[in-house]
Amino acid sequence: MKNLILFLAFCIFNIAVAKNAIAQNKPTTGGGMPDPQLSQKDNDYLNRQAAVFLDSVKVVLSRYPPVVREGKERGYAKLLLDAVFHEKFAAFRKPPQEFFHDQINQLVSELENTIVIRGARIWKVYDMGFIVRTNLVTVAFDLVSGATAGCKEFSLSDQMLDRLTAQCDLLFISHKHEDHAEKAVARKFIRNGKPVVAPEQVWPGDSLSTKILHLERVAEKLQHIKLSSNRTLSVIVYPGHQMKSTDNNVVLVTTPDGINIAHLGDEINEGDFMPDFDWMDQVAPGTTALGVMTAPVALPPHAHTGKSGGQMHGLALPVKNSFTIRSSSEWKLITQSTPPARSLERRSRILSTITFSSAQCFSRSASDCFSFASFSLISAGVTTA
Repeated sequence: MKNLILFLAFCIFNIAVAKNAIAQNKPTTGGGMPDPQLSQKDNDYLNRQAAVFLDSVKVVLSRYPPVVREGKERGYAKLLLDAVFHEKFAAFRKPPQEFFHDQINQLVSELENTIVIRGARIWKVYDMGFIVRTNLVTVAFDLVSGATAGCKEFSLSDQMLDRLTAQCDLLFISHKHEDHAEKAVARKFIRNGKPVVAPEQVWPGDSLSTKILHLERVAEKLQHIKLSSNRTLSVIVYPGHQMKSTDNNVVLVTTPDGINIAHLGDEINEGDFMPDFDWMDQVAPGTTALGVMTAPVALPPHAHTGKSGGQMHGLALPVKNSFTIRSSSEWKLITQSTPPARSLERRSRILSTITFSSAQCFSRSASDCFSFASFSLISAGVTTA
């Protein structure tokens, strides 16, 4: 283990050295690909470096699967991922493309071969997406293909999207931004008779919009969605926002097997614009926000992926079993008191909720971009899968 940590540290140090070397030895001519400001020699060097780093990441993530008390090894692996994917032209380089496709193929293969007996299993999907599977239903949130990277070779193929959507029963889109909403993905669901739920701001005027479910954005109003399997989901759509201009659906979904899932999308109020705290206080009076610009614990969750997109915060029924999982850094155990609720019925529903948010996900760290692991949540506890 010590040797592995030293190797990863050496790789990270090598990044700084390489960037400094390129800066001090500027190529006499540019015109290389994919970065035209560099020579082809320098581009080739970055390609080889990316390949080595990503191969190392795969080995580490395979050897050290997710656990509650995560060690340093996965943290170093995620830093290597950032080193590769923060480079402007990363999506145009073959090693990152292959890594992305391999990880999504692993995710889809797991979906194709996973039957959940009890509780729920969660996959984090590039780049703001989540897929949650219970025994009776598979719910997708904010799935995209990677097309926003601007490189056709990077984005998922039509065949891979077919495999991915085939494993899901419906799609929720939180808001209109293209890193959360993609027409090609929505069409896949609709063509297969699977519901797509989104705010009216998503593709207004487009013929696709007429085929999307625009549920009422009313706090505490229970609405129902009939699935092709003849099963029914119950949904509350809280009228959230990402700043003033963007409607952001905060959905609380109850599956046919009684598991509650809340997806917060990019829920952000800031400055003098704070209307969402009114309905948040109705849901959980007296709740204190964990974040500066958003209040993710307004729906006190069983589990919650939080402000950096790769987090999970949690409130389990016994206070001593409360936990926080930060997949963008270290996973930590915490103790946190349960906020009050207005009734036993609301308290029961809220405390069994799995909650997701991608608000303020500015950094594209390992778990923010790729699914290389999944989590299983059972009852009031968590087990890694």
